[in-house]
Amino acid sequence: MKLLLVSLLICLIFALAICNNAPVFRSRRFLIVREDTKIGTVIGKLTAVDPDGPENLVLNITDDATAELVMLGPMMTDVPIHSSTADIILNTTLDRDYEPSSRKLVFEATDGETTTTVTVTLNIDDVNDNAPQFTQTSYSAKIASTKDLFAFQAFDVNLYTGLIAVKMPLVTQKGRDLHMKVIATDGGGLQTSVDVTITVT
Repeated sequence: MKLLLVSLLICLIFALAICNNAPVFRSRRFLIVREDTKIGTVIGKLTAVDPDGPENLVLNITDDATAELVMLGPMMTDVPIHSSTADIILNTTLDRDYEPSSRKLVFEATDGETTTTVTVTLNIDDVNDNAPQFTQTSYSAKIASTKDLFAFQAFDVNLYTGLIAVKMPLVTQKGRDLHMKVIATDGGGLQTSVDVTITVT
C-alpha cells in the first residue's frame, strides 16, 4: 500500500512537472490615440504572465501591419510574479481622414514551449487638421443689370449650400466684372477662401 502511494505521488509530481500552461495576457485590449500623436510616443503597455515557465516570457509583434504602426520597447521581467511587460510605441504618423480610424495590433507571448497571441484594437481620435476645400479654384457667373441703385451688400451666401444669391437689384455698367471673396469655415475655425467673379450683362 505504501509503495502504491509513493508511486502515485511520483506520477502526480511528474505530471505537474510536464504540464506547461500557456502565457496569459493581462493588458488592455484597446487603446485610444489622437491622430496628431508624435512618432516615438508610448501609447500603451503590453503585459503577459506565465507562472510555470519554463523560460522567461518573450513578447513579440507577429505581423507586418502591426510592425508598421508600432514597436515594442525593452522588456521588463518581474521574476516573483513571472510576468513580462513592454511599452507599445507609435512607429508612424497617423491620419484618420484618409486611413481607417480603427486598426488591429497583434502580439504574442512565448515561454519557450507555448505561445499565446492577443489582438489589441487601436482607435484613432480625429483632430481638426484639414481646412475646408472648394471644388474649384475660382467661380464666375453672369447677372443682368437693373436701373435701381447699387446696393453695397447685394449678395447673400447660403451658409450650408454655398449658393450665392442677389439680395437686391444691381446698377453698374454692362460688361463690368464684380469681384468678391467667399470664405468657408469649419467648426474648428479652419478657413479657406475662393475668388468669385460676377459679370454684369
